[in-house]
Amino acid sequence: CYEGLRASGSFTLAGLAKGVYSDADSTLPDIKLNLAVNDGVVSYPDLPEKISAINIITDIFVNGSNLDLTTVSLDKFHFELAGNPFDMTFFLKTPLSDPDFRGSFNGKIDLEALSKAVPMEDMKLSGIIEMAVNMAGRLSMIEKEQYESFTAKGTMGINNMLVAMAGYPEVLVRDASFLFTPAYTSMEKLDILVAGTSDFLLKGNVGNYIPYVFRNETIKGNLSLTSSKVDVTSILNAMAEDTTATAEEDTAALALIAVPRNIDFDFNAQIASLIYDNIRAENLRGHIIVRDGVLSLRETGMSVVGGTIMMSADYDTRDTLKPVVKADFEMKNIGIKDAFNTFVTVQKFAPAAKGLDGRINLRMKYESLLGRDMMPVINSINGYGKLQSDQVQVLEAPAFDKLKEILKLGDNYTNTFKDINVSFRISDGRVYVNPFDVKMGTIKMNISGDQGLDQTLNYLVKTEIPRAALGASVNALMDNLTAQASALGIAYKPSDVLKVNVRVRGVVGKPELSPDFGTGGEGAGGGVKETVKETVKQTVAETVDKGKEALRKEAEEQGDKLIREAEIRGQQLRDEADRAAIKLKEEAEAEAAKLISAAEPKGALAKAAARKAADALVKEAERNGTQLRNEADKQALKLVDEARAKKEEMIARIQ
Repeated sequence: CYEGLRASGSFTLAGLAKGVYSDADSTLPDIKLNLAVNDGVVSYPDLPEKISAINIITDIFVNGSNLDLTTVSLDKFHFELAGNPFDMTFFLKTPLSDPDFRGSFNGKIDLEALSKAVPMEDMKLSGIIEMAVNMAGRLSMIEKEQYESFTAKGTMGINNMLVAMAGYPEVLVRDASFLFTPAYTSMEKLDILVAGTSDFLLKGNVGNYIPYVFRNETIKGNLSLTSSKVDVTSILNAMAEDTTATAEEDTAALALIAVPRNIDFDFNAQIASLIYDNIRAENLRGHIIVRDGVLSLRETGMSVVGGTIMMSADYDTRDTLKPVVKADFEMKNIGIKDAFNTFVTVQKFAPAAKGLDGRINLRMKYESLLGRDMMPVINSINGYGKLQSDQVQVLEAPAFDKLKEILKLGDNYTNTFKDINVSFRISDGRVYVNPFDVKMGTIKMNISGDQGLDQTLNYLVKTEIPRAALGASVNALMDNLTAQASALGIAYKPSDVLKVNVRVRGVVGKPELSPDFGTGGEGAGGGVKETVKETVKQTVAETVDKGKEALRKEAEEQGDKLIREAEIRGQQLRDEADRAAIKLKEEAEAEAAKLISAAEPKGALAKAAARKAADALVKEAERNGTQLRNEADKQALKLVDEARAKKEEMIARIQ
């Protein structure tokens, strides 16, 4: 803001522009600029401080036809603020091909005094910056690691520097010190407090900083990060809210924080306490990597909700419209109730966990889009995992209450599930559970199915219930049906274990359960009693089926015997035909030899005629032999086909 600005001192500006400017072909004129300020003073009447002793000497030349010939010379830049002098020099040539520069920064800047000398709307500054830095050389020296030829030395210190801006968390640099060398900047200490609650202490080296400044190349760092507390919620709440965020967002809304591609930082982090929304984590230790637009966590562990979590994850913002998170984590000894109250993902995918108690181990790998709250977009999660627990206690679950009712279990029957080992996958907003075995008291169960973000349920529960666990009315029914089956001549003894399948549908808050007999139809709610009746019916049917099965087995054995006999007789026919064919050929060959022998004394013509007659005699024998074999094979196949038809006829009579 220049309103009310007062300035004094001498000011000289001289310039020259010569040539053609054309936006079409990026043509520029040659430009010369000389600026000089002597004993300048800048102040505002409403502010108590002023910037004085301003002295500037600078020359700039821009070569329009060859920008690499451009030069910048800042021979002097001096000012004084609150009694503290500050000096800077800078020279640059060949900025495009190989920046050749030298510069120096010396002095102290009182930021609180600066804020009292220059109006700063929506910003609060305080603290001290001190520096004494000298640099000189060509960028190529750094790129070729010719550090002995490049000059870079000095220090910079920061003390109690406060930066407070509207829409951003307050940042206090409590103490910082940097040491400059040609190869790297040594961050000997950077102690920061963010949003008044989160402290960060960083140490390490930052390399390639000069190419980063001049050519926007990748800056690299190997740092350690320690903190006693990081309150992510406070930091996010201090940021300007995005008014387009929906009411369904679970945490403070904010614009996507993109990870710069030209930063390559490697952190070893130790955070004593981490707070994010409902998450309260302690003793976070891990490896944080910022590289090529991706923030990665590697082998990062923490204590949370009474257990531990070990995870590796990638926060990928290279596609800013569709940022992605990939995570692989393992939870150990996590309290179910605490997990439900802490993690939104658990609330969305496992709402029934609200009524469960116990501790679990969970291994999960997933990928999803990231929302503006830096949390996974729930309906985009795809992954798989395994959940294990020694035991889980049901405190409140409508589905469990209805299951006990269908199975005719008393109110005092155990509500504890033991030996849980569940494999699952997540896709398209649904959790698909592979069949797994679990025990509830003396009852064995096998559970499988799926449920969705819309809280719809689709499970099949297969149970094996010891008769002793059933009520008196169910046992009386079984005895009655046993007597009825006996009156029909069917020996039926109730099993000591009753198998009941239950289909679970509906939604989490209002589940619908019904017996499933595995025939496509479902019971109307009769539960165990209906299952007992169905079992007796199946026993009668099984008795009939067993009789049919015995007859069918006998018919198959008789049919197989007929086929074997037909195959043997067929092979005999083939063997007889083969022997007859061989005999015909042998006899023809003997007769042919006699013809040729008889023609020997009669001359060459007679001998040739005899040979021709002999060949015809052998070929005729071979044709007759082939005909015998073909006829035998045809008769053999017919015998086998007739035997197979007979077998099928015998089996068909039993159906």
